[in-house]
Amino acid sequence: MATVVETKKSAVLALAAAWQMTPLKRHALEACRRSTLPASGRRAAASVARLGLRNGVACVGSCWAMMLAMALVTSERLLWTVARTCIVSIERLARTPRHATSYAAGFLGCTALGVAILAVAG
Repeated sequence: MATVVETKKSAVLALAAAWQMTPLKRHALEACRRSTLPASGRRAAASVARLGLRNGVACVGSCWAMMLAMALVTSERLLWTVARTCIVSIERLARTPRHATSYAAGFLGCTALGVAILAVAG
């Protein structure tokens, strides 16, 4: 019989997979990838603060579903952290983030299905 934690973990992973395919996710990822600053001076200092705030909000908007999944992980935390870090890094650095996001959605969906099967079987 599935435990409540495993069921929640599977549901949140499925949510993260679904979020990966939304236009809001793509918009947040594009905002997260943008960064241009003036070269020097007072404008540069103010721009750094604005960029930090804007980038932080965009990155949380892009990754909140995976962060939620990480909050529910109770075992194998290192494995989940490495997987999440790889997904986020690939999305951020890819030349075509839409493809990377689609692959991440597939990975998260398969993982959600695997966790659900293990929860029912175990």
